Amino acid sequence: MKTRQLAHGRETALPVVNALLARPFSCELREGKLCFTWAKGEMDYSAGVMRLRTRRPVRPPASLWRDFIALYKSDDEGIRRFAEQFGPLRPPGNAETTQEWRDFALLGLHVSLAVSALRERRRGDSAWWETLSHWCRSEIGHQTAYESWQVRKLLVAVSLSKWLSQPGCFAPSVRWRGESLRVELTAGGVAGVAGLQLALSLSRQEPLIACSGCGTAIQPAKQASRGTRRYCPECRRVGLPARDAMRDRRRRLKNENVAP
Repeated sequence: MKTRQLAHGRETALPVVNALLARPFSCELREGKLCFTWAKGEMDYSAGVMRLRTRRPVRPPASLWRDFIALYKSDDEGIRRFAEQFGPLRPPGNAETTQEWRDFALLGLHVSLAVSALRERRRGDSAWWETLSHWCRSEIGHQTAYESWQVRKLLVAVSLSKWLSQPGCFAPSVRWRGESLRVELTAGGVAGVAGLQLALSLSRQEPLIACSGCGTAIQPAKQASRGTRRYCPECRRVGLPARDAMRDRRRRLKNENVAP
């Protein structure tokens, strides 16, 4: 994340996020668990030595958090492919289950939708608040009074704070850049990168909203009026907007026919 420039040319104090994810040589599924292999030995007969093959680390895309959230509805094979591409949730990746990945992804989805609801002064779906409350139960107790505006804001803040405080998620560092000190956040593992990207994205003014078709969190290109349906690219591809529009038209015609 680049720092913003003020009118007089000085940089703001926004942190820079650095991440370079270690990729496994392979990732296998064994009874719902992800098993990572980090190197493969190959014999170099010409030199008479055993050489280890590894994969280069990968710099995650800025959209990783969106792809990660989408895993809440993915099957085990989809999660395995993602883990093989970007590495484990938290290094070193021991004893990770696919359900643990889905739980994190669902938490990210519900946090993003909860923030959107708070910005629009809506209560939102109770399932969102139940997920957040369950996640930070040890921090704020058995809190179920979701009607309280302050409690809902607290649930969001504590949920993201707890996410980023998980072991291996990220570590702050201070480095010199020329004559200036620079504060950086170095993410570790998929959970760290996704959590930091999510928190930084939600700290901006552009709200995330729920797709009217599948419920996935999306960021619309422009703000639509309240009550307007918004759809993700996949739902648009399969024709859900046209289907919903036709259903609305049939409902209007039916209401007009039964009107006195």
